[in-house]
Amino acid sequence: VPAGFFAAEHVSFTYKGAQKPIFSNVSFSVPAGITALIGANGTGKTTLAHILTGLNEAQGVFSIEGRPVDRDGLMPHSGLVLQNADHQLQMRTVREEVEASMIAAKSAAKKHAAFWQRLKTPKLTAEEEAWVTELLTTLRLAPLAERHPQSLSGGEKQRVVIACALAKNPQILILDEPTSGLDGANMASISKLLKAEAARGRAVFLITHDLELALDTADRIVVFYAGTNLE
Repeated sequence: VPAGFFAAEHVSFTYKGAQKPIFSNVSFSVPAGITALIGANGTGKTTLAHILTGLNEAQGVFSIEGRPVDRDGLMPHSGLVLQNADHQLQMRTVREEVEASMIAAKSAAKKHAAFWQRLKTPKLTAEEEAWVTELLTTLRLAPLAERHPQSLSGGEKQRVVIACALAKNPQILILDEPTSGLDGANMASISKLLKAEAARGRAVFLITHDLELALDTADRIVVFYAGTNLE
């Protein structure tokens, strides 16, 4: 099984109160690398992102690198960047945002630990602190590390939530319009970063309306239509 391999089988999902399902018995698999998801609004791209991170509970069977995982199992292995960064920013400083994301991932990983161990708030090791600093530097956030996230520009906020997603060291990285609010230079740096992360063995899902970005960045492109079956 290739590194970063992700598979979903017989996935079905319907929003509460809706008459028609968003997905009905859909199966697909992707290797490590960047898969761009493009298509009109309402065809299920963001819904799929939420399913892959466990935010939406769908019927189906999921596996990462050949190992079955349930909904709770998806969360620790996946990082999500939403289109609206404000929905993901809650801490007092940029550095605290990235550290909190890493601590949350460590807490999720202790799910099966003894009760008293689960009550302890994990602390970051020196190596993990260095990884936070490296992320801030790579995403050109180091000068903003002590700034309040809500004081940043839209593009800067977007880079913060990307850093938070990467801090979890996820096997699956999902980005929903990650270049929203970014200028050309920052778009190029994000594209370069995604390629580097894919080369580390991650399965990267890039949801975008930017066809140029998809063509320049992705290893493969999946076009969503109403009623799309990804098998």
